[in-house]
Amino acid sequence: MNKLTDGLQIQGWMGELELGWLHAMVQDAPDDALVVELGAWKGRSTGFLYDAMHHQQSVCTVDTWLGQADLRHTSHSEVLHTDVFLEFLDNMECLGEEPVWYEPGIPGGGASYLRMFSVDAATLFEDGSLYAVFVDSDHRAVGEDADTWRPKITPGGILCGHDWNWTGVKEQLEQRFNIKEVVGDLWVADI
Repeated sequence: MNKLTDGLQIQGWMGELELGWLHAMVQDAPDDALVVELGAWKGRSTGFLYDAMHHQQSVCTVDTWLGQADLRHTSHSEVLHTDVFLEFLDNMECLGEEPVWYEPGIPGGGASYLRMFSVDAATLFEDGSLYAVFVDSDHRAVGEDADTWRPKITPGGILCGHDWNWTGVKEQLEQRFNIKEVVGDLWVADI
């Protein structure tokens, strides 16, 4: 079984170029890095983040698994008749990962999740405690997510996200940051 190839089979919107960048970001992170992913859907990007973990690294995925409100009758319509969160867990299990509920302050690393809104999850992390935050949740509020989570990132850490070309995302981010890199549809802010 090749986890990365299997991860590409998970339904999602990220391409191999962006997924490779995320994988390398975690591989190159310090041994005790804590990375937060905002928005997972069925876990396509999550699988790549989890696969790259080493030593005492942690990746915590934050999502409501309710879909974006304005997309619940289009690309996120599955949430109207199925629990996408259970599909996420099944996908992670197929990749050999068993994420657990995130417990603040518990050392040890590994894969975890928080099934809640981003703004609520942010209260569980100390300022300066995160190596990186990857934003791929509500496109209408990407700027608010960036504002909320930026203080949580350690100096020299990474704030990045997906859907650079989604309507309104670029504008929200350019009001707040210089964007130092765009890889496919993935953006990296200069913070």
